[in-house]
Amino acid sequence: MGGLGSRARPARLIPAATLAAALATATSASAAVEHADGGSPWPLIATGGLVVAVAAVAIILLTRVFGASLRSMSLRNESERLKSEVALARAEARFRTVFEGAPLGIAVVDVDGTLKETNAAFDLMLGYERRELVGKTMTELSDESDRERTLEAFGALVRGEVSSYEHEMRYKRKNGSTLWGDVSVTYVPEDDEPFAIAVIDDVSDRIVIRDRLIHEATHDALTSLPNRGLFSAQLGDALRSRLPGLAVAFVDLDHFKVVNDSLGHLAGDALLRAVAQRLRSIMRPGEMVARLGGDEFGVIFLDEDIEARVEWLHATVAEPANIEGRRLYTTASVGVAVAHARYERAEDLLRDADIALYRSKADGRATYTIFNEVMHDSAVRRLQISSDVRDAINAPDQFRVAFQPLVRLSDWKTVGYEALVRWQHPREGLIQPDLFIPAAEETGVIIRLGREVLVRSLERLAREQRDDPTITMHVNVSVQEIMHGDLPEHVFAAIKATGVRPESVTLEITENAIIDTSTGAGAVLERLRAGGVRICVDDFGIGYSSLRYLSLFPINSLKIDRSFVSGTGEGIESEPICRMLLDLARSLELTVVAEGIETPEQADRLLALGATTGQGYIFSRPIIPERDGPIVLPDILLKGRPVGVSA
Repeated sequence: MGGLGSRARPARLIPAATLAAALATATSASAAVEHADGGSPWPLIATGGLVVAVAAVAIILLTRVFGASLRSMSLRNESERLKSEVALARAEARFRTVFEGAPLGIAVVDVDGTLKETNAAFDLMLGYERRELVGKTMTELSDESDRERTLEAFGALVRGEVSSYEHEMRYKRKNGSTLWGDVSVTYVPEDDEPFAIAVIDDVSDRIVIRDRLIHEATHDALTSLPNRGLFSAQLGDALRSRLPGLAVAFVDLDHFKVVNDSLGHLAGDALLRAVAQRLRSIMRPGEMVARLGGDEFGVIFLDEDIEARVEWLHATVAEPANIEGRRLYTTASVGVAVAHARYERAEDLLRDADIALYRSKADGRATYTIFNEVMHDSAVRRLQISSDVRDAINAPDQFRVAFQPLVRLSDWKTVGYEALVRWQHPREGLIQPDLFIPAAEETGVIIRLGREVLVRSLERLAREQRDDPTITMHVNVSVQEIMHGDLPEHVFAAIKATGVRPESVTLEITENAIIDTSTGAGAVLERLRAGGVRICVDDFGIGYSSLRYLSLFPINSLKIDRSFVSGTGEGIESEPICRMLLDLARSLELTVVAEGIETPEQADRLLALGATTGQGYIFSRPIIPERDGPIVLPDILLKGRPVGVSA
């Protein structure tokens, strides 16, 4: 017990209810004494002393209790203060650890844009020591192209117009390279010293990948020129801006496929890159050259003197190129459309440039054409014809076969005919083949049309051979018919059905049909030749001729194109070329037909040069006989060679 009593007992807080009860008890006892003694003062004095004593005891107890409590509270406040200071120190340390170890660049920036503090990632991103960065401004570190944008954004932040902003911008590293960063800047409006916090994420690698993907999506892989999509977009912007001197040109390399076929695709690719570089070299600010596909390029010009620029372009393309040790020459067909007020869409301008390009090709290539409204009307008509010819093939009676005589120049005797198709259009009347044959080829109708003409021609040949078994028939064959693969079967079936001799049938093909290896012409012509059918190269000399093909393919004859024969005078337009072609044919043991003869003098001169067979208006225009009627020859052929024309 003594051991327990010797321990200091802790002060015990007395409840206020207990104190009130004690005071109430004391007051009751005092009243009882006064009543018992009949109002004697001593009991009152005793009672007052008791109250005072109780109050004193209460005060002492309260003082002890609350004094201990106050002392305890003081100690707790000191402890809390110390704990707060420790916690603040720890938080500061944690903040410093996070700030310094953050993978993102962080900078504290003064309201004037001056760097007050940076972290390690920020220093590393820009390649500076920290002491070099503190004191610099964000504007100094920004790329020149982004400085104005940075000043505008930061100014709006400081003025309170925005509380933060984010953008993608470029910074200059210490070594001069560019850092692309996603930047987030937040304003901290402290009363005494406001500041901003900038957080930068280095996205340079992402930007490089993004730019590469964008470049690949908008540029040609072979030449690195813009592609059709980017070209059209820029043309649309230029058209909407109504830039002065705006014009668009389509550039198509002539006979480019011959380079691929003869030298290989690597040489063709090298030539395309060379042409691309030449076109790029003549561009001016705001202009563009693009590769639109294959061997076709597009050019956006901003020049009032468009003809001079196109002539410069044409001459630039025609310069020789050294490809794999070879000196190659190439030409281009160019179509140009000049932007006027009526153009509102880029598609319309491109359409008209394409129409002009079509005209350049039709005019013999290696030239340029500037679009006019007449060409548009012609294009609309071609479109209508293209639609109509699809319907007409289901009504083959609309197509008529005309026959133009082939004449022996020594006596002007008819030795054969060339079958030429004409179209009796239900609304427009008789349409010449140069208007509808291209449409028939583009739509694939030419296959069925060619078979129809073949059958009718051999039926006519069978009729003519009843009177003269030596008569022959020339029938034109398109590239599409050769590529179809079953041409020999149809030819042999028609020969069998009509009973004509195979050697009296000559199929005329163009140079392009045999030069273009994709047609498979070699195998097709070999099968025809093996069956006795003869092969003639039509319009020889005007295409991209390769003499090698004349010896490789089973060819029997050549046709000298009318452009070398017909002229403004009575003589031969290009006599040296005619002489060369005739000498070539003799050396290869090929027969020659000279077409386009318009005067007796031309016929006489060609005979003197060695030509044996001719064709032209001097003898007869193409004749369309009745279905079952004879071919009615003109008198000049019935009479024979005119008197006065030497043999």
